[in-house]
Amino acid sequence: MISWVAFGQPISLEVTILLFEATIPITPKPWTVRRGRTFYNVNADYIQHVRIYLRDEFHNKPYNCPIYLDLVHYMPIPKSVSKKAYNDYVNNKVYHLKKPDTTNLNKQMEDCLTGIIWVDDCQVIKIRGTKLYSDNPRTEIRVYEYKIED
Repeated sequence: MISWVAFGQPISLEVTILLFEATIPITPKPWTVRRGRTFYNVNADYIQHVRIYLRDEFHNKPYNCPIYLDLVHYMPIPKSVSKKAYNDYVNNKVYHLKKPDTTNLNKQMEDCLTGIIWVDDCQVIKIRGTKLYSDNPRTEIRVYEYKIED
């Protein structure tokens, strides 16, 4: 993917190279911590399942480059939705405006990808997260190498 970017600077060329893409067939869960004497992520089982799935899909060494991460989180359609409104949910005419927050879903997936797809999540310099409804809950991941060329 190539596009032009400008942030009060001369226009540079933004180049992204697809490194990895996958669909995690598990209902997305947000990053959540319990507070007490220690902080810990309460979704350890979810993280373990996602990391096992990623290890089966990704057979290279972790990347050590700037990363652009594109995530699409498909959340389950509420059971209370009428049959009439169901098609609007499936066709993305209704936005997912409830919890969990997109940022917490992104953070959870960043933690799952760290050490498998990239060395450290500080390498993620650009991220796009989208949250939609689906009758097939999942997370779609696209990992790009990010470059800016003059």
